[in-house]
Amino acid sequence: MGIRRIARLLLATTLLGGAVAHATEPITLVEVISSIPGLSGTSDVVVSPDGAHVYVTSPYDDTLVMFSRDAGTNALTSLGFLQDGVGGVDGLDQAMRIAVSPDGAQVYVASQGDSALAVFDRDAGTGLLTQTQVLEQGVSGVDGLTAPTSLVVAPDGGHVYGGRVRTEVPERGPAVFERDAGTGLLTFVEVTAAMPSFSMTLSPDGANLYAAGALVELVVATRDANTGLLTPVQTIPREGGLGSFTTGSLAVSPDGRHLYYSGTSFFTTPFLDRDFAIATFVRDTGNGTLLLEGVRRAGLGADISLRVTSDGLVLVMGSPQFGSGGAGARNPATGAATRWDTLQPVGGRIAIAPDDRGIYGADEGGVFVGTLGPCRPLVIDTKLSFKYIGSDPDPDNDTLVLKGKASLPGVAVPDLALDVTGVRLVLDTLGVGPVSDDTIPGGTYGGTGTAGWVQKNEGAIWLYLDRTLSPINGITKITIQDRSSNFPGEVGIKVIAKAGGSYPVPGGTFNVPTTVARLELGSPDTCLLTGTALCKGNAALTKSTCKTDR
Repeated sequence: MGIRRIARLLLATTLLGGAVAHATEPITLVEVISSIPGLSGTSDVVVSPDGAHVYVTSPYDDTLVMFSRDAGTNALTSLGFLQDGVGGVDGLDQAMRIAVSPDGAQVYVASQGDSALAVFDRDAGTGLLTQTQVLEQGVSGVDGLTAPTSLVVAPDGGHVYGGRVRTEVPERGPAVFERDAGTGLLTFVEVTAAMPSFSMTLSPDGANLYAAGALVELVVATRDANTGLLTPVQTIPREGGLGSFTTGSLAVSPDGRHLYYSGTSFFTTPFLDRDFAIATFVRDTGNGTLLLEGVRRAGLGADISLRVTSDGLVLVMGSPQFGSGGAGARNPATGAATRWDTLQPVGGRIAIAPDDRGIYGADEGGVFVGTLGPCRPLVIDTKLSFKYIGSDPDPDNDTLVLKGKASLPGVAVPDLALDVTGVRLVLDTLGVGPVSDDTIPGGTYGGTGTAGWVQKNEGAIWLYLDRTLSPINGITKITIQDRSSNFPGEVGIKVIAKAGGSYPVPGGTFNVPTTVARLELGSPDTCLLTGTALCKGNAALTKSTCKTDR
């Protein structure tokens, strides 16, 4: 029998004989940039809308650093930097937050030392920036820029909003600026009354702005697309179900159906007591109001940065104080986010490239560059169970049942050619123990005494059956079923291995976090990866069960 330790399951279909990467981490490190001029520690990072360039702010050097981006490797090449007080540049003293206009024509930087908002034109070809404007607190009627902590640009490009730490009661903010679509220059409009603005985000349709204070409530405001003015329509108090949340970051899913809110949760339960957590809200796409869906442990210290991939399937988290991040598997139907392993190499303030592959983090250690794997998560009701793992003296008498539902947009189950590609099933023990690696071949099922694949229900179900005397590692049945009638892109997966297999699985009577499955459908670019699960063995060590950790 396999070892009793943390294990991960990797489920993959590929061309027979093809290589399968055993990486079970969603993010792999490309490089850490920390020793170039102008970069003594960073506070924020953005990727241009065309994915060609990355921009980073450094409050220690008072700089705005420019990089070109290799879309193939995600690696960065420095293009130089702009520095406060050098060459006529102004408004970068303690540069804190950065944003790019939706058309990619301008870059905006909010600086705490200058209490300013600096505007730069961007050359889309070279990525180089040229300053065109600086607005400062108290100059020419500008207000709301005292030591800014947040900065967002409306999706329609019409307005820019700056936020700050609470400085008076009642709180005022965000500051509203009208943006000239031709020049990108800004005109101060007003400071919104009775709203926090420490952290802000906008809905994808630009209809709502969500703002939270460092120690106060979460506020929902409607946005007038013509004037940019904000009208608060909902207030969610700190104590109103959030367990005394203190604010980290806000992010809205690309489909506009959910909002994620990170911060410190002072729950009374041992699991969440004074831990960093993520609150999930269901968003009314009509009026933008929120309904709390749940609060889950983030597993990170100081989890203050949240981003959602454009396909809506991965929630990426950053933890600047610890130089680490994480990735959560998001269920697009319910918004619920499960956890992956949190010891990821990319941390800090997070930015995701438009292709969903490049991940960039900015913190005091520099710029972390990572690649988000092509796998997307099996997040709905994933369950893995083993039997006969310890009580039976026969080491090859284990059984396996894997059940799960996955979100797989853009891939139709009837179009899969599993009778050609076959399946590879791998149980990966994180490099610290044995790995069971089994290739389930293609071919057509021919009845009793044979093994192979068959399509049913007009192609909506792929079924593998092994009715031979010696099934590969005990695997007798695999089912992949189209469930898009429940939710677009949803598929169901089931793998059954009867007695005759050997699997390295977690044992013991305690809960063990483990990542449990990877499903690759014909190529590395079409695959699925589970979120973190909790595995528990029974007292007799005869069974171990792993379920998705929600």
